[in-house]
Amino acid sequence: MKNRNAIIGNVKIKKGIVYKKINNPKCGYLFDYLNTMNFNNIPSYRFVDDYVTYDYIDDLSIKNDLKAKEIINLIALLHNKTSYTKDLDLNLINSLKDKYLNHVNYYINYFNHFYQNNIANNYYRPSTYLILRNYTLINDYLNLTKDLIMKWYDNVINNNHIRLSIIHNNLSLSHFIHNQDNYLISWDHFRNDFPMVDLAIFYQKYYNQFDFSSLFTDYLKINPLTDDEMLLFKILLLLNFTYDEELTQMSRLKNDTIFILYLNKTISLIKVL
Repeated sequence: MKNRNAIIGNVKIKKGIVYKKINNPKCGYLFDYLNTMNFNNIPSYRFVDDYVTYDYIDDLSIKNDLKAKEIINLIALLHNKTSYTKDLDLNLINSLKDKYLNHVNYYINYFNHFYQNNIANNYYRPSTYLILRNYTLINDYLNLTKDLIMKWYDNVINNNHIRLSIIHNNLSLSHFIHNQDNYLISWDHFRNDFPMVDLAIFYQKYYNQFDFSSLFTDYLKINPLTDDEMLLFKILLLLNFTYDEELTQMSRLKNDTIFILYLNKTISLIKVL
């Protein structure tokens, strides 16, 4: 690869140098900060004109389950090294609580209306039958989420501070390079936030591919979570389902099947966390 040019998405490689358009000018400050915090698992970035560049690094092949384990270890290290506490922002907490509850209540009402409008039909489309058959699961799932939101809110407003960290905010297998050292790349979406956000994003993408009970156990060994943080972690996992109401009938059965799978997988995970 170093001896030829290549273009991969919005990245180009020329004479062994990777060039990526600068999409977030704050990345320069981020890379300096990570270096000062001794988080060394990023390439040696340089800025040239409108590009962020680094020497091309061979991504040595390893199995995806091992790659996921290394990513979780890296992100736990990132959160641990960059975490900080700040005074409780009640406006932020109230805003999050309202946002989460509005999301859950919308779907509680949606599926209740769906059930009432379809249960008496003599004939069910396959996707409709799938939702009706799993209505109790869906309703219990959403009510559990609602209960955890209120429990988290009641707990956290009695604290004087919250803990935030740098989060990558775009974790995926393709944003990890395995070599003598491991590297995280593609930092355009980084921000300061609750560290659990990274975990929820990664889980949503790969919930059906990896043993997340084991992965999250590894994470907690490096960056333990408080009881309130664990509650928020569970809430984010539960909230991260996707359900598209506008799909054509041809797509709906597949997508509803994925939706039910996510609910089952997440409920099982929540029970062991």
